[in-house]
Amino acid sequence: RGLGPELGKAGMLEKFCRAMLLNTRSVKLDLKGCVISDDGCRALATFLLSNRNCNLEWIDLAENSIHRRGAKALFSGVEKCKSLRYLDLRSNYLSERGLKSVKKMEQRLRRQDPP
Repeated sequence: RGLGPELGKAGMLEKFCRAMLLNTRSVKLDLKGCVISDDGCRALATFLLSNRNCNLEWIDLAENSIHRRGAKALFSGVEKCKSLRYLDLRSNYLSERGLKSVKKMEQRLRRQDPP
């Protein structure tokens, strides 16, 4: 989280995601309170979709500026990331409908947990 709000600036999260493509060891991504927007979610989804060696298990996107469109884009990437077990989207700008989608995604992630 050392970059904090810097990641919310235009293009910064995309650059960060490109750098993450080289990193197959990270299992935790803490972007809580980094002013991530819907565009940032799309960049993160692209990263998840294009990184077959992704080992992320935990992504914290709480307290950002994510709306329904960003969450929807993110879910497309989350569905392809088989290692992911936890996604936090608390305290964003999601409608009741968006929150229902988050709950469904959380249930899917829990079903992937080994017994």
